[in-house]
Amino acid sequence: MRELLFMKSSLYLLGLRATAGFKSFKNWRSPDDAPCVALMKEAGAIIIATTNVPELAMNVETFNKLHGVTRNPYDINRTCGGTSGGEVALIASGGSILGLGNDILGSLRLPAHFAGVFTHMPTRGLVSNNGSFPPGKISCPAELDGCEKMPFLTVGPISRYAEDLIISMRILSSQNEVWKTFGQQVDFKKLKIRYLTEIETYVTKPVDKEITDSLKDAVSYFEKRYGIKGEEIKMPSLYHSVKSTVRCGTGKAAFNITKNWSKEEFDSLLDEDTILLLPTSPFTAPYHYEMVFLFPNACYTSVLNLVGLPATHCPMGLSKQGMPYGIQIVGRKNNDNLTIACAIELEKAFGGWKSPGKT
Repeated sequence: MRELLFMKSSLYLLGLRATAGFKSFKNWRSPDDAPCVALMKEAGAIIIATTNVPELAMNVETFNKLHGVTRNPYDINRTCGGTSGGEVALIASGGSILGLGNDILGSLRLPAHFAGVFTHMPTRGLVSNNGSFPPGKISCPAELDGCEKMPFLTVGPISRYAEDLIISMRILSSQNEVWKTFGQQVDFKKLKIRYLTEIETYVTKPVDKEITDSLKDAVSYFEKRYGIKGEEIKMPSLYHSVKSTVRCGTGKAAFNITKNWSKEEFDSLLDEDTILLLPTSPFTAPYHYEMVFLFPNACYTSVLNLVGLPATHCPMGLSKQGMPYGIQIVGRKNNDNLTIACAIELEKAFGGWKSPGKT
């Protein structure tokens, strides 16, 4: 592997600053490489830049007093999301084909949706999340075995092209036997598709029609090409989990609620041949500083952090305003290869990443 690689500035890279966008950390330098960074470097990746994040990685928009605002390459008046916003903005602009980020409530997938690139949030525990901000070891609930810190935080790759997710995940998961599955051929004639068009709650916006249509177009593509039939589903448990998460406002309580109401439902929906398609966000990139008011809509991504399932974001096109949008492809635990394979297939059909300024 000889790729030029970006990585967000909350991941540790030996000798370089890891500021997390915070003025007090402006001169703090990483004592070593994060495990994910070390694996990529060992495989031959050349790291050329660290990228901007929200202050203390605690926002869904990428701006801070140390480095300023990161703007969306498709419209500089709009956000590229967070916390991996700097990473996706540079990759979407053509600065590199590959980067590293992490995801706690959608921090990989929301920016990828807003800026039109691919990303993969691995199965919980498949890739080490050590060596990233916040530093130190944080205790986890007993239910989350194998997580050494920040139980809902997952490290994953960002790329302009779906196939690069395969080699990235082979490297990042090389300490786990699951790495051997990446790149294995998938028999799409055995694929079972379930799709959810909307999480209906009193705190979320209706899904834009263009996003809903793209999700149905993805289902239709697989149906026509491989002679299978998709099934639209409803997940009422998500309404209750989102409502209660908003009320309780704490990560641990959110985990317990989602476990009680949602995990069993996901387990019953997914097997080795099944994917779930759903929106990544109900809308395309909002204008700067609007995301704080739209945060409850992150439930489309955050619920998957809570249950620990793999999710690949796949760009599906540009809106009438020229803004990217996409969908999530979700699989059962350790079935990451299937979700990435489906993204590769959809990229062939719908074009994947589109250069800013082109339609």
